[in-house]
Amino acid sequence: MPPIKTSVPTNISARQSRNSGQQGDMDGARRLGRMARLLSIVSIVLGTIIIVLYK
Repeated sequence: MPPIKTSVPTNISARQSRNSGQQGDMDGARRLGRMARLLSIVSIVLGTIIIVLYK
């Protein structure tokens, strides 16, 4: 299941973003937040494609 595998890097990136923000690195937090959002969208799209193809 590829969407499950892509959710792990999404969670890691989101945690790193939060930690960067807490440490005051707002540019790094924004960059990591955008990456987490992109990975989340990719995971949703892949999951939808798999459901449609194998239904």
